[in-house]
Amino acid sequence: MTSLADRLRYSGIGRRLRKLNIPRVGLFKPSTVLLTGIIIAVSIFILGGGVFDLLEHPLALLPSSSGWLFIYPGLYSQTWNESIFSMFMLTLGIAGTFVCYRSTRYAFKPKQATVLLLIGTVLIVISILGFEYALYLKLNTSTTSA
Repeated sequence: MTSLADRLRYSGIGRRLRKLNIPRVGLFKPSTVLLTGIIIAVSIFILGGGVFDLLEHPLALLPSSSGWLFIYPGLYSQTWNESIFSMFMLTLGIAGTFVCYRSTRYAFKPKQATVLLLIGTVLIVISILGFEYALYLKLNTSTTSA
């Protein structure tokens, strides 16, 4: 004599129940594009000086005898506008790197690949020159006039 469980296991109903896809309770998996964007945005915020801005509440512009200063003269502090400028330059550099990466996908369209590579390189160079200019202003600007 077979049990009820054995009869259900080998019947058509048992096979259909085994093939039934019951959703499992699990964690939500976010999209990789969204996760990458959030990580890049947080990195830009931290590297651009956003944490310093939140903790220290710096001024946007500094008064001096010759007018207003956009960039703090010295390496140990920064203005709010300077951190926004840094975040913008970081965004330009990352966008340029991404455009250069995307140019490799057009191997069979050399003209489009070259244009994208050139645009990406220009964005990276603008970013580097912007950081160099900001560093030059930080090191060579004095608040006192002689």
